[in-house]
This record gives sequence, C-alpha cells and structure tokens, in this order.
Amino acid sequence: MTWFAFHGYPDINAAGVEEKELVAARFHGYATKAEADANPNSVMFGPQSFLLDSLQLSHQTNPAGTGIAGLGGASPLAGANPLSGVSAIGDFFSRLTNKNTWVRVGEFVAGALILYVGLKAIVAPEGQRVAARTTKDTVASIASKVK
Repeated sequence: MTWFAFHGYPDINAAGVEEKELVAARFHGYATKAEADANPNSVMFGPQSFLLDSLQLSHQTNPAGTGIAGLGGASPLAGANPLSGVSAIGDFFSRLTNKNTWVRVGEFVAGALILYVGLKAIVAPEGQRVAARTTKDTVASIASKVK
C-alpha cells in the first residue's frame, strides 16, 4: 500500500489498480502517511483532478477499499436492500412514459439514419462510378444531352 497526499484533497492509501492509476497520472506515493503529508502532490485541473474526484467519490460510496484515510472498512453490501432491483425496474418503466426519453430516442434514430445514408452514399457503386469519371467523360455526357 502506498500513501498519496494532495493539495486540496484528502490523503489516499491506495493499492492495486488505484495505485497504478495514481502513478500513471504522475502522482508520487510514499510508504508512510507522514512522508506523504510532508510532500503533497500538486493537482492540475483536467485529467488529474477528474481522477482524484472519481477516486474520492468511489470511496465515499464504497468505503470498504483501501481508500481515503479514516473511512473504515465496512462491507460495500452492508445494509444493502435486496429489493432495490425491483425499484430499478419500476424506474425503467416510469421513464418510458417520460417525454424526454422519446425525444432522445428520436434523436438517436435520426442520427443513425443520417449516418446510414451518408455511408451508403460513400460505399454504393453509383457513387463510386461518379467519383471515377474523368472530366472528359463528364463533359462528353453533358454535351451529348445538349444536342
């Protein structure tokens, strides 16, 4: 386990994937909390701050991990309601009657249709023949129609 300290964020005692993510984000970890507190990492806005925000959020919702100092080690399933899936099903069906859901579905269908038509125009043999024509052929065909 490795301790990481940051300006403006709580200390994190990370191991495994979290530790690798923090090191990949160019944060330096220490063997003890005291060393980490003596040398806190600066956090740049953007990917580094987003990573720390997501780690902090995951430890608030699941404190069982190695995570943020002082959050204890309770099981993530402790006190979980076994019937919460039933309410999720009800929520799904209530969203089906929501106007905004159907607006999003319509936008998706329209976007997929536009994408399909565009790809079809690029790939279709008619489009390939038009693209392969030379200027001389095009002028000859126009001239023959004019006569």
